Amino acid sequence: MCLHTENKLIETDGKKIHCGIFQADSLSTLIFCICLIPPTEELNWLNTGYEEHTTKTKISELLYMDDLKLIAKSDEELQKQLKSSVMISVWKLGFKNVPRLHLKEAN
Repeated sequence: MCLHTENKLIETDGKKIHCGIFQADSLSTLIFCICLIPPTEELNWLNTGYEEHTTKTKISELLYMDDLKLIAKSDEELQKQLKSSVMISVWKLGFKNVPRLHLKEAN
């Protein structure tokens, strides 16, 4: 590993990682959040979700630390989000048995 500072280079011996990072490790949260960037970018490209009325921006997900909420106008849009290629990899991170909440406009 190499670390560049203002006036010197610090090198250390390489470390082999045989398994994942422990949950209590300080890097764990950061790495987890970095891993969620591609799925949220792909959700933005799908052009699904609710349109915010003043800026006309579509909102398709809410992400806070390890909590991901998908927002869709219909079940078809939700299925499109869930079947996106990167979202399938998110399920491998442990997002399973996710409850659904359907809100419908009253007549």
